[in-house]
Amino acid sequence: MNRFDGKSVIVTGAASGFGAAIARKFASEGASVVCADLNMTGATEVASSLTGAIPFEIDVADEAQNNAMVQTAVEHFGKVDVLCCNAGVPHKGNYMTRMPVEDFDRMWAINVRSIFLAVRAAIPHMPEGSSIISTASIGGKRPRPGLVPYNASKAAVINLTQGMAVEMAPKVRVNCVCPVSAATNFDFQSMGQKDL
Repeated sequence: MNRFDGKSVIVTGAASGFGAAIARKFASEGASVVCADLNMTGATEVASSLTGAIPFEIDVADEAQNNAMVQTAVEHFGKVDVLCCNAGVPHKGNYMTRMPVEDFDRMWAINVRSIFLAVRAAIPHMPEGSSIISTASIGGKRPRPGLVPYNASKAAVINLTQGMAVEMAPKVRVNCVCPVSAATNFDFQSMGQKDL
């Protein structure tokens, strides 16, 4: 028997990088996975490579699409045992004063607001013992020049996660992870380089 047999998992940002790896790991442990991403081609490729997984196209900054994502999970799998809020956008190493306001707003909508929206949609469908995981960054703890708006958004993710952990205990466990770096398209784009 696998650790996640009978469990339903939603992973945002599941088309590539950390999200694809997270979706694959949960599926390998027996979970049914909703692979959610704006990149439907990538989400479909990941989901089709797994047993018991379905793709879902989503702009994570949109409230109605988050509601639909959760409803899809509930319709297919009956509940949400794990919500993994992994979707995010990088900041292409540039000083804050050069960043367009629209880019700042979009970054915060995807990196922070999306977690708020996904959790609000999912929590009524999460049984006792469920888990919420958000992906922050070491930059949220140790900011670096050239990445100020990104680092600040990830600091907000850490704080949001800590607050949710208190509000949702003991029914739902809430944690975040703070990766440093990995060979993903996300990291390459943040350095202004081409995709892997």
